[in-house]
Amino acid sequence: MPKPIIFSARIRGAERLLLSVQERASGDLTLIVKHSLFHNQVEGSKSTDIDKVIEERFSVHQSLESSQVNVIKYTKVMKDGRRETTRNYTEALKVLNQFAGVFIRRAGDMSHDRYKIRSSQNVVSLGKYDPEHFQPVFYVLVGRADRAFGVRFPEGKNVVQVRFRNFSLTVIWQFLAFTGQTSTRSLIPKTFTEDEISAAPEQERPAMRKMKDGFDESGAIDAFDHLKRDLALSLLKTSWNLLSNDEKREFGPMTLALQEFDSYVKNGRSFSTAHRALLATLGAVADFHRANLNGQIPEIHWIPACPQGPNLPPD
Repeated sequence: MPKPIIFSARIRGAERLLLSVQERASGDLTLIVKHSLFHNQVEGSKSTDIDKVIEERFSVHQSLESSQVNVIKYTKVMKDGRRETTRNYTEALKVLNQFAGVFIRRAGDMSHDRYKIRSSQNVVSLGKYDPEHFQPVFYVLVGRADRAFGVRFPEGKNVVQVRFRNFSLTVIWQFLAFTGQTSTRSLIPKTFTEDEISAAPEQERPAMRKMKDGFDESGAIDAFDHLKRDLALSLLKTSWNLLSNDEKREFGPMTLALQEFDSYVKNGRSFSTAHRALLATLGAVADFHRANLNGQIPEIHWIPACPQGPNLPPD
């Protein structure tokens, strides 16, 4: 088998592992995520040793027995033997020649040595970033081997595509201007049965039915924008709930500003032109809210998660 392809991000001159992709002898793909240490039912909650994660992987199958479907399977294995799995029975590749979302991930702080890459071979780097100010958020999509992702330079975003014998993987990424410490989170798309769709709120059913269709380039970028917002708000909500009342008075105006604006930039360089512009915008909006709050704790109305996300707990 060929050596795996490594996707990484660089901190202080050292590449850090995001995921590795192994093309199997069969032509299927196995994606091994550099997982967080613990599996938390609620982001930011405490974990015990039995919650330790052993492995987190995706497998992308040719599914040769089907003329319409490719199966994308997700598996997480915990130390106590628990397994969580979900499947995406997508028609995106064979029927529509589109892209299917595999997962989107907010990677958190990757500065620990456990993320360091030992080999420099077959490394696709998403670029350097400063973990004191940023964390990478990346969206992985799969398509046919001959299906090029036609938007090479989407505004404010990065795209790279890697081809294999039977598939291509496309990664769209940005850097969230909010430190994650050890908190990580993934959203994993899945297809839904008719029973699941019928039981869901009516307004969510159209999006659930379309999950099997995948996306063209514009749809993939739109999905990235929706899902990355869910990831940012999840972290913001977790951070808010950990604050004391005095801290909520102090940081409430900025929390409101972060909730209102896209806090992502293309590159993770501290105090770059884009970073300074974002900080200036957030500062001006926070000052507006600070004047209106007059020392009061704001009432935060958290926006519901995007219905395209999975029914899975965070990492």
